[in-house]
Amino acid sequence: MKRSPRILEEERGSALIICVLVLLLLTLVGVYALNLTDIELQIAGNERIHKQNFYMAEGTAIEAAQILQDTDPLDLENFRLDNPANPNDKPKILRLQNDIDGLQDDID
Repeated sequence: MKRSPRILEEERGSALIICVLVLLLLTLVGVYALNLTDIELQIAGNERIHKQNFYMAEGTAIEAAQILQDTDPLDLENFRLDNPANPNDKPKILRLQNDIDGLQDDID
C-alpha cells in the first residue's frame, strides 16, 4: 500500500488560513464602505450648500423685482446711496444689498 505525501495528511492549519483570508476580505470591504460613506457625506454637504445659495439668490431676485415693481422709476430718492433728509435712512436698494451681505455671512 502506497502512502500519500505527508503534506496532504496534515490539513489541521488550513482552517486558520481560510479564516485569516476571510477576515482580510471583510476588512477590505469595511474600509471601502467607510471611504464610500465619506464621499457620500461630502456630496450631501455640497448639495446642501448649492441649494442654500440657489434659494438665497432666488429670494433676493424676487425681492428685488418686488422693490422695482413697487418703486416709482421717476423717484430717484430710492436709488440714491445717501438720503440728505435723513442720513440714517437707507434706500430700498441699499437695504436689499445689506440683507444679501448678511445672508452670505450666515452661510460662511
